[in-house]
Amino acid sequence: MNKIFHILVIIIIFLAIITSSLGLFYSTGGQSYDFVNLYGDTIRIYGDGIYKNDTAFLVPVFKGTDFTILFFVMPLLIFALFFDKKNNTLKTKLFLTSIVSFVLYYSISISFGVKYNVLHLVYIALFSCSLFTFIIGFSLVNKYNITSSIKICTNGLKILLIICGLSLFIA
Repeated sequence: MNKIFHILVIIIIFLAIITSSLGLFYSTGGQSYDFVNLYGDTIRIYGDGIYKNDTAFLVPVFKGTDFTILFFVMPLLIFALFFDKKNNTLKTKLFLTSIVSFVLYYSISISFGVKYNVLHLVYIALFSCSLFTFIIGFSLVNKYNITSSIKICTNGLKILLIICGLSLFIA
């Protein structure tokens, strides 16, 4: 099971590098244009690259996410993979599974949020691989026995919950 987990992480790394690098660097030389939608609103369509069918408002968000995935998350995922292969402890499994959960969130966002383009099947493959990898990683984490002390310090947690509640009330 551990070997399948690592193979799926390698596939995730490969697919995420493809999607994020093409989304960030690929250009078709197209121009943005206005489009009148079903409700009569005029929307600016980006018209260039992989995100040519998306609105000009969303494309900078997609490109920023691609930049984050390519230059921060993928090196961190590669580091976590090597760290887990070397040590194979609960800490390394949790670390790798948490990075995979971030990639799962990213793949859900691009699978359902980006308009259909030539990478849509790659988005779906990334989503399915990251979902199954997260499930396998979670089951591998559950195999470890976790011992905890009787006295758990909860003051920090109480303060965090109060701040979160107040911020939601203010918002």
